[in-house]
Amino acid sequence: MIGSKKHPTKAQGKKKDMKSNSHLALLTVVALSILCQLSAPAQTEQIDLIALSKKASPAVMLLVISDSNGKEVATGTGFLISAEGKLITSYHVIEKGPKAVAKGGNGGLFPVERMLASDPKNDLAVLMIIGKDLPFLKLSTSNKTEVGTRIAIIGSTLGLEGSMSEGIVSAVRDFTSGRQLIQVTAAILPGSSGSPVLDAKGLVIGIASSFLQGGQALNFAVSAEAAIALVARAENMSATQSLDAAIARDDYEAILGDSDYLAARRAESALEYARQLRYCQNLVRRYPDNYMAHQILGDAYVHLNLFEDAIAAYKQAVKWNPRKTEVWYNMGLTYFKFKKFDEAITAFMEGLAIKPDLLNAWFQIGSAYFQQKKYRDAIYAYRTYTGLAPNEANGWLSLGVSHMFVQDFEGALEPMKRCVDLKPENASAQFNLAIIYINLRKNYAAKQIYNKLLTLDPILAGKLKKYLR
Repeated sequence: MIGSKKHPTKAQGKKKDMKSNSHLALLTVVALSILCQLSAPAQTEQIDLIALSKKASPAVMLLVISDSNGKEVATGTGFLISAEGKLITSYHVIEKGPKAVAKGGNGGLFPVERMLASDPKNDLAVLMIIGKDLPFLKLSTSNKTEVGTRIAIIGSTLGLEGSMSEGIVSAVRDFTSGRQLIQVTAAILPGSSGSPVLDAKGLVIGIASSFLQGGQALNFAVSAEAAIALVARAENMSATQSLDAAIARDDYEAILGDSDYLAARRAESALEYARQLRYCQNLVRRYPDNYMAHQILGDAYVHLNLFEDAIAAYKQAVKWNPRKTEVWYNMGLTYFKFKKFDEAITAFMEGLAIKPDLLNAWFQIGSAYFQQKKYRDAIYAYRTYTGLAPNEANGWLSLGVSHMFVQDFEGALEPMKRCVDLKPENASAQFNLAIIYINLRKNYAAKQIYNKLLTLDPILAGKLKKYLR
């Protein structure tokens, strides 16, 4: 209490602000569950890094991807799993160009001859290089990776072969799409995609896939179980393809010139959504296995507020192309509008599993938690978002308000000050900052804000006056 007046403890103006910014929203549901498990990891055997490096490094190779003209377009990592030249890497590494060369630690160059099998959903590919008696690694056949397991990653960070990082398994996440990801504390940096994640025995328990830099360091690997299944599929396939022919190209261009596609886009621009829907339905009938046809059909349904139909269309889109983050994101937004917040979080997580720095997805997950009154989860979300987008005032506002809803005014102070610094004309942020000051017994600072609000927003100034001494 201040004098005889009750302290305000709920943020004002949040509901309005959240509503007007519902197209933004952020967190790491992935990291959040993970953080809970990090508190008491299991004790596992120590890794002799020197011995492991000597044993495993010869089987790890730098992959250089080039376009049809021979120009380098990407680099990554792969590792051998047979003496004859079978090599595993991340699908997103080799999809960037039609040619690839594997470079060994001893300087040897091995052109990639063909692709044996691929799994875009799990971001894996099995390639073949020409060689004999090559060093190789073994995939772990254990179907259970324990949190706390000590691991090491050997890769080609920034194109530098033989780079090693160590850490532990901090979580194992199962996604609704059937994908399983292992989160590790060892760094996965550019060029490390496709690197083996090794346990103390030198067995591959995962394949480095994605990472997030910024406010939170998140590093993900695909489980070895998915790689074993893909290798088995490769062995059962009667035919293989050249690398260029095997890469599944983006099928967006397949419908770009279609008259119904062009008409649908014109109808959308004219806000004629019922007409847009008819053209999109024609496209889906003509291109039933084209993800883009289903995606724009979903967009048309959203315009007409037919959310269940939109979700069904987006599900078809990710069926045909599970690595399109924008489809997962649109699905998440639709669930959010439909007030199905758990499903929205799951869809955003699927997108984040592919692209962890998908900023708006992080913010939306935070907003979904906020709507569910899971304020501490929302705090973690918005904190991640502000780490990645420090100049976005809405992130700081949402973080500060979430702290206020759990009565953590000390924690709310800095985020709200950052929001006001970025957007001094934001009357809602100014009001909430004053409320924080009052609860922290800093009445002089609150009165200064009151004087500003008299000009910015007299109505909020009147509300604030009731709490001032």
